Amino acid sequence: MLNRKKLVVLIFLLLIIALWLSASRKAAADQAEEINQNMNILKSTDSSPADRQNAVTRLVKIGTPAVPILIKALQDDNPIVRLNAVVALKAIGPGTEEAIPGLIKELQDRNYQVRGNAAGALAVTGPWAKEAVPSLIEALANRNSYVRENAAIALGSIGAAAKEAVPNLTKALQEDNSEVKVAAAWALGQLGQEGLEAVPDLIKALQARNHPVRENAAAALGAIGPAAKEAVPALNKALQDRNPDVRKSASWALERIGSATR
Repeated sequence: MLNRKKLVVLIFLLLIIALWLSASRKAAADQAEEINQNMNILKSTDSSPADRQNAVTRLVKIGTPAVPILIKALQDDNPIVRLNAVVALKAIGPGTEEAIPGLIKELQDRNYQVRGNAAGALAVTGPWAKEAVPSLIEALANRNSYVRENAAIALGSIGAAAKEAVPNLTKALQEDNSEVKVAAAWALGQLGQEGLEAVPDLIKALQARNHPVRENAAAALGAIGPAAKEAVPALNKALQDRNPDVRKSASWALERIGSATR
């Protein structure tokens, strides 16, 4: 009797497993079909911008299972398809590491929006994108400010592994474009102590007309820590800045550098 009960239970469990496997296969097939349908929308010349945007949204919702086909789309002849592919990869974020080689190539794309969003997509992969550092340094000199801004953000997101970019990020602090300056200051802050050689230029950036530049420059000095002690007088002056965010950042930086140096 006991063996018969065990057999019934075993059969029941096997039936449950079979039903689950069948449902999983169907779900996977349905998902693959949905991915292909949305990619066809992206590639169709008849698709409206709204149609393409909706397709990107659906692919982002699917997430990492859509990454392989988006990588293939990076090689499409149509710049609109390539642009939507990099936008989708950027929005998916973590889990797109296998796309890094393709995204590095797209930093050379003829379309500046593709180049800029490729840098943005590399940014969301963080330290995984350290192989992109040389290409991102090159992108910091791109003629388009959107590309330069996103390249700086990507280098900051990579962190200390991007330390060879410090001279280039320091040079970007001297740009006229405020968005690039903000991104460069932020990136130097993400590099922490590796950004030590940028201290003199970060001190100068505390006098920038744009308050986000001043705020991020102060934060970068704080991230460098005690080695940035030469910035203390300028940071003390920044405590009187007309912008509260700058004052807050300067106070934090002074704490990080060390109250004994104030």
